Amino acid sequence: HSKLVEYTEDWEKTVTTRVQSMHVEYQKLRKGLNHYIGKVDALENEKKKTEEKHKEMPPKRLEKLERNRTKLMGTRKSHDVAGIDLIIFIDEIVNRSWRDAYPLLQKSVAFETDLSSMQANIYGGLSAAATMLDHASRKESISSSHRLLQLKNSSPDELNFHKFKGDWDYIQKVYL
Repeated sequence: HSKLVEYTEDWEKTVTTRVQSMHVEYQKLRKGLNHYIGKVDALENEKKKTEEKHKEMPPKRLEKLERNRTKLMGTRKSHDVAGIDLIIFIDEIVNRSWRDAYPLLQKSVAFETDLSSMQANIYGGLSAAATMLDHASRKESISSSHRLLQLKNSSPDELNFHKFKGDWDYIQKVYL
């Protein structure tokens, strides 16, 4: 039974840790992507305003725009790959988790088999116990159905098997 719980806890920890770490990485890449989108948009707006004034953007600013476009493409690619990997992993967990349950089912069947075997051994001994109880009830004249009626309706003197009546020394010795 503890192995079933252990496997379930290990599965939950593995899946949770992996999804969380992949999601954290995706969020970092998303933040970087947003950073470069903002930089490129700002530089392109600067270039557009400069061109509207019929002027040319300074070469260093154009180089900066190209550098940031290149960085944006690399960041976008890394971001998209991380996002796709996260989606694939979550899809695998959600749609094919039955495969993860296979070891759990295997361990459950083994546990139930062992339990059934132990129960069969115990129940197998009950027949001998029943035989011993029958023998004891015949020897001691015990009736399973009339004992409660005797306790309910009989006087203590009628129930007194050993007939201690008047033997106070013996009663004090044994019971007091």
